[in-house]
Amino acid sequence: MSKIEKTLELNITHEILSLADSFWWFLQPVSLKRYWRPHWRFPFMQTPKSFATGLHINLEGKTGGGYDVCINSPASFQGGNPRLLFMQFKAGVEKPFNSNASSVFYGDSSKPNVHVEFDINSNKNRNQHNLLKTLAQNAGNKNAVVYVFPRIVNELQLGQNIGNLLNKTTFLSIEDIDTKATANGITIDDSNPHKYRTCYNDWSKNEVNLLLLLLGRINNPGKHLGEIFAIRMFRGLQSLKKVQVSNYPISKYHVMDAMIRHILNIGLHFSISLSDITKYLNNYSQFLTRLEYIYEFEDLPQAYQIDKTENEFVLEIFNDILNSLSQYFNWIEQVQYFEGSEIPSPPAEYTIELNNNELRFGLGEQRQRNDFATEDFDDISYSLF
Repeated sequence: MSKIEKTLELNITHEILSLADSFWWFLQPVSLKRYWRPHWRFPFMQTPKSFATGLHINLEGKTGGGYDVCINSPASFQGGNPRLLFMQFKAGVEKPFNSNASSVFYGDSSKPNVHVEFDINSNKNRNQHNLLKTLAQNAGNKNAVVYVFPRIVNELQLGQNIGNLLNKTTFLSIEDIDTKATANGITIDDSNPHKYRTCYNDWSKNEVNLLLLLLGRINNPGKHLGEIFAIRMFRGLQSLKKVQVSNYPISKYHVMDAMIRHILNIGLHFSISLSDITKYLNNYSQFLTRLEYIYEFEDLPQAYQIDKTENEFVLEIFNDILNSLSQYFNWIEQVQYFEGSEIPSPPAEYTIELNNNELRFGLGEQRQRNDFATEDFDDISYSLF
């Protein structure tokens, strides 16, 4: 793995975890304004942990049986079974144009068509995509193994976008690519180093080549992030229930205010306008009332300072995140009291649940044929949420 690729991996993973876990801050009674309101006074709660690592290979797999891969939950993990997402990070290079007339990035030196190009099947045996596909199938969810394509090609761009890398990143699952390829009668074969190309700004312009598989606009580009955020919100709410004490019942309106501030924080991260966030809250009458209450005490438009959402593709990511969180907005509006209410479980479409805090699965046949080398797994990361 190159230096820039590893740097992107570390910073993007940190950004995901920090943003998803920020919900706890808004639930905590840390500000003096909150603390001195008696109906908001409750004990500090322990923050459940997220967990990120490189893929661990269990070497106890045996010929004719046994497991090759074993992932365990850390002992400190709280709030339900952990969820798992595998990520294959890629570092791209900037290209001025592509000379193939069939490419969406066709051009020449006089008519450049600037884009970012990433390698697929870049491992020694040129079978990385098949490795990820097999990993997804054997782990049990093809949506939970993703390529991560940041539109960042050097350290200068990294420095300019640090803290906002998710705005520049596409999460494209094995299922996304294979479904599109199958529909076009194409397979991503071993032995060939394919390319994924995408535009810096127009994310509907992308292709996989040598196949010239035109992916077009990606459906639900924020689906993986949305599920991660929903999982972490669920764990935060579960943790809040554990610290309830009879003398200080927790108001549902405190929870609603925390949820509003959380999506405002996410909106700031993605440079989403206050008006676009308010459009979402228009679906929830009680949340609009709470937003008006916040306006009474704070000059929110001046503090927020984003008048217009500039990037429609980033807005799609943000809306996907909100759609994943919508069940919690619906739930808190419908309950009368937070205490004793049943918190909805988060969706499980784009992550893998570790039952009994462990996931074991085999790659025995492929490993015996030496299709996949142990070092091929070194670049695959995973996070537990």
